[in-house]
Amino acid sequence: MAKYSKYGYKQVKERRWEVHPIWRGIGCVFIALIPIMSYTGAVMMVRANLTRHWVPIPAEYYGGINLAQIYAYLPVVRSVLPKLGMIYYADLLLMGVLLIIGFGALSVLYSLLYRVMGAEVHSPVDAPPIRKSPRKSSR
Repeated sequence: MAKYSKYGYKQVKERRWEVHPIWRGIGCVFIALIPIMSYTGAVMMVRANLTRHWVPIPAEYYGGINLAQIYAYLPVVRSVLPKLGMIYYADLLLMGVLLIIGFGALSVLYSLLYRVMGAEVHSPVDAPPIRKSPRKSSR
């Protein structure tokens, strides 16, 4: 028996619950779906703003990345994104805003569902709450 054997590693306890595999699949779908929805929404909103003039957008934001130059160096991109000729900076900026809103809304929805489903307040790895004794009143 070693001198410090009582300070050895503790056995890790098994979890009483496991994450259902469907939740991992849903998360994976949303990680792929929210950026696609954000880009599509950004393109539609910027195009609608061009015709209806809701918000003035500086002319510099209508510059963009020309994908024809990228197609010359990476022909694989042409097969994946065949119809995109130009990606505007305004689209990318609005896509970033919509991404933040989308993932924020997903986080709030997940936290509400997690709270409603009756998850424990303390997990097995949390320390037990400190019990305070009632204060003795002096008269």
